Amino acid sequence: VPTISAAFDGRLISAMKDQRLEASKMLSGPKGGEQTRFGIASGVQREDLIEIIEKGLLASKIVAYAQGMSILTKASEERGWNLDLSEISRIWKGGCIIRASLLDQIQAAYKKNPSLSNLLTDPTFAGILAEADEPWRAVVAAATARGISIPAMSASLGYYDSIRRANSPANLVQAQRDAFGAHGYERIDMPGTFSSEWSTSVETKEQ
Repeated sequence: VPTISAAFDGRLISAMKDQRLEASKMLSGPKGGEQTRFGIASGVQREDLIEIIEKGLLASKIVAYAQGMSILTKASEERGWNLDLSEISRIWKGGCIIRASLLDQIQAAYKKNPSLSNLLTDPTFAGILAEADEPWRAVVAAATARGISIPAMSASLGYYDSIRRANSPANLVQAQRDAFGAHGYERIDMPGTFSSEWSTSVETKEQ
């Protein structure tokens, strides 16, 4: 649950005022100026900027809810709770601290498909995320280029990019483990388990 973890970490770091004050004197961020190559140009109109940020925030909120629902789904499966996520969404609208108008659509999604594996695969939410994709990335890129920390939104985008890929970049970890411990790795172009002489391969390439 990277978004929820990032939000919690952000709260912890916020409380580390003394450390942040000391670090602010020693650690410099990116230089100022136009950032047209990184998301949002500094001359963008206020109204347009607000709309871009709103779309990025909406996408991030959807991902956060998806992560929470995934936790409940997993717990329900392992513990035999038979949770009704549509009903839970309805209850949350009645006064829970995380209540939001977005819960109406979440309730509808789980009512339509109670066995939904991930909220992001619901057609309605998939469409919202597709529309928000470009502005969402623009906000994260612009904030990063300007040295502004937005951990929860960045984590949401990372989760989205990870969950939507059939082949995860994490597969490369297998190659790294094989390089230092000969643990073997699988390939996507053929079945089986393989192992390579990585140091020999690197030396040959350098020559």
